[in-house]
Amino acid sequence: MSRKDLKIKETRDRVYYRDGFRCQYPECNRIGYMSLEMAHRISKGKDNVNYVMNFWYKNFSQMISNKKAEEILNHDLNLVSSCSKHNSYFNIGNSPVERDRLLFEIKKVLDLTNVT
Repeated sequence: MSRKDLKIKETRDRVYYRDGFRCQYPECNRIGYMSLEMAHRISKGKDNVNYVMNFWYKNFSQMISNKKAEEILNHDLNLVSSCSKHNSYFNIGNSPVERDRLLFEIKKVLDLTNVT
């Protein structure tokens, strides 16, 4: 298993554990590791990578790379345990207020975890 694959598995395990190994859609009964996938609240498409890069510069005066923007989109706070049927329910990319609120929250957590 490559280092990247291992990191993805560790993230998946952490998010599934946090979410109780069940789909987070209200009233969905799907449960179990093999029944789930990870939904990105802000999808990881090219447009959103560019959006995160611009958001970071505009709000925090920090230029970040594509790779860093992708890492932000793969942050635990942007991930939700979901069954395949309900994956799109969690997408907040078209809701500017929710999207920006989540990015501010991720920045706050990153600042707290990067304190030396």
